[in-house]
Amino acid sequence: MGVEREVHGVRVAAVGEVNSAQYDALVLVTAPGLTPPQALEDFVAAARQLDAELERSAALLHCPRVSGARLVLAPTGELGEYEDVRAVRDAARAGVARALAAGARRPALVLQPLERWPDAPLVALLAALELLYVPLQIRETFPELAHKVTALGVYAEGLQGSVEDLIREAVALEVARGVARDIGGADPERMSPLRTAEYVRAQFGGASAVRVRVLEQRAQLERHYPLLAAVDRAAAAVPRHRGAYRAPYRASSRAALTVSSSCRLRHLPGVRARQLRAHRHAGGQGECGGVGARVCVCVAGH
Repeated sequence: MGVEREVHGVRVAAVGEVNSAQYDALVLVTAPGLTPPQALEDFVAAARQLDAELERSAALLHCPRVSGARLVLAPTGELGEYEDVRAVRDAARAGVARALAAGARRPALVLQPLERWPDAPLVALLAALELLYVPLQIRETFPELAHKVTALGVYAEGLQGSVEDLIREAVALEVARGVARDIGGADPERMSPLRTAEYVRAQFGGASAVRVRVLEQRAQLERHYPLLAAVDRAAAAVPRHRGAYRAPYRASSRAALTVSSSCRLRHLPGVRARQLRAHRHAGGQGECGGVGARVCVCVAGH
């Protein structure tokens, strides 16, 4: 159903039914006051009457009505006045992790709206995608461990917007977050400045709207980044420890790359200020505080 996208080597697509034969488990995030999908409402109610712990921790249930007959209930627990949308994130992560532990390799995630947190469906999907990330050096050293699953389905019920748009946004964000994790999570030798530049070139090569220019000459660093050059002076004698690169983005329309400090992405769990963040800005819709025309990233030896 719909367009299939890919992130971390995992195919992500919308699912039209809870018992799709293309998937082998269904993960349902539950919360106080949130009604399960109609096809599962009575089943979930009966299970909760049998086991009160289903309100507090993720559990796997046999359910012939869902994909693979595996239903994972992932509760947020009680949502007091001090709770925030991270409760949804934690529940989604725990649910997908439980499905993987049960042997699922093609899980599907149910997304439903929460009035209290409009971004809850996006946060839940981002949490699932984050869980599927495998660190760069593990992917390079053990290719057979590069992918935790082969596919992730998304079943949406009651969303105001298009599930396709939600998937597109989540995949775009997770691709950017994956780049940030690769750069920030690898060891200093694997992501030395010049190797970081090589990695960024590979990521933004081809038809990408981001142009990468590597500055390797000491004079260039002193001119364009005098403070960086001052810090870098002790390491400049080692070739792999020096360098900086710029990644300007030229937008073909009002859509642009932005790292605006007022962008709403800053407030989503798992998005940190030090990460390289990229997402498509919907101009004029007030999602971000400003439109940026470029992203500049500098790398230097320490």
